[in-house]
Amino acid sequence: MVFVLLLAVTLSSPFAQEVQDAYAHQKPDRLRSLLSEADARADSFLVRYRLYPLTEDASILDDLPSELPDGSARELALLSGLWSYRAGEASFFRKVQYGRRSANLLEQAKAKD
Repeated sequence: MVFVLLLAVTLSSPFAQEVQDAYAHQKPDRLRSLLSEADARADSFLVRYRLYPLTEDASILDDLPSELPDGSARELALLSGLWSYRAGEASFFRKVQYGRRSANLLEQAKAKD
């Protein structure tokens, strides 16, 4: 439910629509360009969330914050998704840690929604 709401809210901005178009047309170079143009933290998370599945470039997941005390529901949901990508690539022990982190962030997003 949170991700459905996230998608609806996300696509309301022109930047988010550009991200969606680049993702739908599988244009990772355009997404990388948009990542450098992202002004807001939420926009950066959105681009990274869409770019990673196209490239599987682990560096996209570098420097993820482990928590966002001041984060919006949208930011927390996107960050949860990014941590779930990272969990998918991690060793067994890290999978558990990153998976819990993702789940906790998603719960925080639901609580704010």
